[in-house]
Amino acid sequence: MGKSMFGQFFGVLMVIFIGWVFIASDPAERMDRACRPVEWSGNMAVSLVALTYPSGQHRTQTAFDNLDYGCQYSLWRLFYESDYLAAPGQGGGSSTPPAELPESE
Repeated sequence: MGKSMFGQFFGVLMVIFIGWVFIASDPAERMDRACRPVEWSGNMAVSLVALTYPSGQHRTQTAFDNLDYGCQYSLWRLFYESDYLAAPGQGGGSSTPPAELPESE
């Protein structure tokens, strides 16, 4: 009974999360929402590192920022790259997304 109940609870949470992702009004917001768990886990990891090893906080934040960017870039390539490349005036040969990862200090 316990495993079944946990599975059902997890399933309901997944359905709610997927619905939350798809009700976003534009593709950028959908990609941001789909990758939000990376951001949430990054916040948790940075907090734990700040408590236990403060000098590693910046490296941990940078690593999770890169993971978040990688998540969004992967989704962009999977769902939107072909439309971007087919659009008039895009050069037809570029495979880079419109947004770049900001430089870390």
